[in-house]
Amino acid sequence: MKANRSNFPFRFIGACLLLMLSAGAALGQDDFVNSIVDLLKEPDKDLRAVACEQIREGTLGEDATRTFAALLPTLPPQVQVELLSALPDRGDPEVRKLREETESNDVRIAAVRALGKLGSADDLPDLVALLASPSADRKDAARRSLVELAGEEISAKITEMMSKSPPDQKVALIEILTQRRARTALDEILRQAKSDNATVRMAAMESLGIFGEPEHVAGMVEGVLKAEPGRERDTAEKRIMLVCHRIEDKQKQAAPLLAVMKNASDETHTILLSTLGRVGGPEAREVIEEAIRDPQRRRAGLE
Repeated sequence: MKANRSNFPFRFIGACLLLMLSAGAALGQDDFVNSIVDLLKEPDKDLRAVACEQIREGTLGEDATRTFAALLPTLPPQVQVELLSALPDRGDPEVRKLREETESNDVRIAAVRALGKLGSADDLPDLVALLASPSADRKDAARRSLVELAGEEISAKITEMMSKSPPDQKVALIEILTQRRARTALDEILRQAKSDNATVRMAAMESLGIFGEPEHVAGMVEGVLKAEPGRERDTAEKRIMLVCHRIEDKQKQAAPLLAVMKNASDETHTILLSTLGRVGGPEAREVIEEAIRDPQRRRAGLE
């Protein structure tokens, strides 16, 4: 506690100085940038935090950005991490180089995280490859950046990569597309709901349950039929239920599923009765009660 008190005046003075500089009250832009550089080299973490905040918001211009980027490789790893948390808000592309050149794991992770704001479609192959990293921290950083990268082009390219990926990577990319709420990916996710791989099927149906719409129910039905009886099929049925329940009119929630069942084979119709029961509603009840009265369907296991 005593050490903290002795440092307090220095921290306070440093913070006030930077506030004055950012308002242009004391020095020109070049001197302001140099003062921030000096503070980044201070051992006091709180002073460095004030400097990083000014880097985010208080300094303008490409020259300042180049100065801070050039400083990165010369700083200790911990300070590089702190500076990397600030540079993305300036849109600095030098972060990519640092990820390749540094030997510090912490700096590499910070650089990967920064790509969520700084990256482009060109960074997708590297980020997707990191999803298979043995390092949980790098894997998490790559996932976060893939979620944060903005733009429909990014979602489209992730969808394309997902369609060609091995199962484990495909599951991770489906989850990322779901977090991105990438509606343009829904058609491909529907196709994955019929995959020969159970883990991929379940990830796809989980995704559709989160942000699918009633118009996707017909495709999801194919996922239910493909699912193995038991836990997988039960879960798939519940995902259809979630989507149907997004229809505000409760009287019509079963309509998308009933439309599929209307032209289905007797076998498929019977399988889907369980899903229909989960969706509920008066129309669903009528169909289920009729099936129960049908001797042939009773023999199929509806008693």
